[in-house]
Amino acid sequence: MAGGRGTRLNNKVEKPLYNFNGKPLIDHVIGNLQKSKVDKIIIALSPHTNQTLKHLKEKGFKNFNLDLIDSYNEFILSTPGEGYLKDYNYILELLEKHSKKDTVLFINTDLPFINYNILNKVLNEYEKVQTDALSVFVPEEIFNTNNLDYKYAYKGLVPSGLNIVRSENIIQEQEDLILPHIELALNMNTLNNIQIGLKLLK
Repeated sequence: MAGGRGTRLNNKVEKPLYNFNGKPLIDHVIGNLQKSKVDKIIIALSPHTNQTLKHLKEKGFKNFNLDLIDSYNEFILSTPGEGYLKDYNYILELLEKHSKKDTVLFINTDLPFINYNILNKVLNEYEKVQTDALSVFVPEEIFNTNNLDYKYAYKGLVPSGLNIVRSENIIQEQEDLILPHIELALNMNTLNNIQIGLKLLK
């Protein structure tokens, strides 16, 4: 998911292209996905991320087309950009035309620390559950201990921005996976979190 404006970063650069430790946020996430057991990468853009579209074209990403889904592994998908949930439903509605049995992992463009080991671990856990959906949460104390910003918590848990569902646009029964990893809490969507992330890298 790479269609956000990134207004909290106080920067004119689109959030996916925000320079983090020498390269755009989105390149960190793409690199992690490429090293994982994920088969295909689909970057969901919006009218707010036209420069990101140009960047991905230069990297060789193809425009998403259902007829090409079995021929290529990296795609760009343009969404309406009317909010995360609407774009999320739009993506699933499109993918279910290919198959209602595919596994779809959603990850936000501002999560550069979620490496391939964590991605594979979550995918392996998904294979064990009996539900169609799996949502990953981080204990709130991880955020508080490291002074990281977050939007909200429920019963001491914060959504990580990493979710797995079946490729069908319906309400799906969900299992919650709680992982106390700081990598999942390092959401680079505020200047405070970016400063902490850079400090931890050093």
